[in-house]
Amino acid sequence: MKKQIIILSILGMLIILPITNYAQIVSFSYDDTGNRTQREIIFIGDKDNSDSITTQFNSIIDEVTVTIFPNPNGGKFSVEIQNTDEDFDASLLLHTLSGTLIIKEDNLSKLTNVDISKYENGTYLLSIIINDKKETWKVVKR
Repeated sequence: MKKQIIILSILGMLIILPITNYAQIVSFSYDDTGNRTQREIIFIGDKDNSDSITTQFNSIIDEVTVTIFPNPNGGKFSVEIQNTDEDFDASLLLHTLSGTLIIKEDNLSKLTNVDISKYENGTYLLSIIINDKKETWKVVKR
């Protein structure tokens, strides 16, 4: 009887461990009027597989959808701008956490690739300005 309980306990643990190893937390941000502006997915799992996990951030600036992916990244990420006409004014600023400006790009296209591979691993502040309205995200380079 004890052997059966031990075997069932071991089998139960073998079933539950893989499920808890790849858990995720979803976090939402809202503006002052209650509209959802950002969704962040945080994966809690095996560190060996963390490079294969891509997360994207979506936000709306002046009725324009901005998507940043992947984040965290290995030194390269993209900024995609959707739901806008062909003639829009958009800029990108990337700062270190200490406030040093490292990248500034004006006249963004609908898809802009950003390369930060020559900079240290860490957290950076990415600001997108569309039609004089600004939104800032944290971008993590691993």
